[in-house]
Amino acid sequence: MSVADWVDDICQYLEDQGVGIYSPTTGQTVNIFIHHMRDTPVNCICLEGYAGRAPAFTHDGKTAYRPNLQIMARAGGDPITAHAAATALLDAARAAIDDKANTVIGSHTYMEIRTTGEQMSLGYENGVIKISQNYITERK
Repeated sequence: MSVADWVDDICQYLEDQGVGIYSPTTGQTVNIFIHHMRDTPVNCICLEGYAGRAPAFTHDGKTAYRPNLQIMARAGGDPITAHAAATALLDAARAAIDDKANTVIGSHTYMEIRTTGEQMSLGYENGVIKISQNYITERK
């Protein structure tokens, strides 16, 4: 199972929960990305899976994979407006996936999805701010 597979499932879940657009239909603009943000739209989120805890081996012989997830939001405008817009995107994502337990998302059962802390600003430059939030996951 590649990183993109499970992150893709979470991106689609975020769209299903109304956070943004991942799989556009005619006339829609994508604003949920995997691995990198396109230049447009300025206001968007990007998900990236990365190394987490070592896999756990369950009593039934299955492996529980425990990668981490980062969601980065980008928004433009003056510093206050941009910060509010990026925070709103991350808040919507957090409301959709934080504290999930025993939940099927796509083709995986998640025993846990939980934020590891609060949002962290990555800086404001050239009229754009980036803010990120990290999550731990555990899935079969």
